[in-house]
Amino acid sequence: MVAAPLHAFEVTLDASVVAAHDLVRRGRIRRAIVDLTVLRAESGGGSAATPVVATALLAECHLAQGDLGAALALGDELA
Repeated sequence: MVAAPLHAFEVTLDASVVAAHDLVRRGRIRRAIVDLTVLRAESGGGSAATPVVATALLAECHLAQGDLGAALALGDELA
């Protein structure tokens, strides 16, 4: 799975989401999961798009690790 570059989207994201995205692009999925989970738990302030993008990226990370249940739960949350 290859994550699309974030600059392709016209949203402003917190640096923490961009950093997690970079981890995913470098194949450091476990670390990205930890960072995104913490980011979602904090979810205060920042841009309105940050929690949504963090959740979607976290779902992709779970899919990359074969954890379909966790990915589906996050997909339901996004819906």
